Amino acid sequence: MSFFKKLFENKGASRRAFVNIFTALAVGIGLILIGGMFDGRDGKNKTEAASQAEAEAGEETEDADYRRELETELEKILGKANGVGKIEVMITLKNNGRSSLAEDRSKEKASGGSSGDSEKEEYKTLLTGENQPYIINKSYPEVEGVLITCEGGGAVEVKSSLISACCALFGIDANKIEVLKMGGN
Repeated sequence: MSFFKKLFENKGASRRAFVNIFTALAVGIGLILIGGMFDGRDGKNKTEAASQAEAEAGEETEDADYRRELETELEKILGKANGVGKIEVMITLKNNGRSSLAEDRSKEKASGGSSGDSEKEEYKTLLTGENQPYIINKSYPEVEGVLITCEGGGAVEVKSSLISACCALFGIDANKIEVLKMGGN
């Protein structure tokens, strides 16, 4: 406390230095606050960014559902093959698929006299009534690998037929498919 008391009592250079530091700090905080108000974003862009994030989260859930659906169907089909017995399947996906969003494109031409013409192109993602991006086309994720555990996994013929079936179904190489013999619990 005595330090601040000395600063305010002393009319010399130390008081001037304190006032200058305090003023610079106040101006800096003010500029930061003002800069936040004019950062070039408005409410519309923030809601578009939020809806884009929601769409991406929804796509991840859709991809997990798609993977589980593939696994279930594969278990059902391969489980009917001769010698397979009880079966469990795990599938890994290469990517998250791809969605093509509907966009509104607008072009503006401005003639700048001696500096020449300039063209500005703007893209806006079209939204549905629920503020979700309007998807024109969606491709599903590609299968990267398959792991199959089954009771008949120790037999060479069963292993070979399961690997061939997965290669044909998913268009992946045989080295991306592994068949294991299911152990008893």
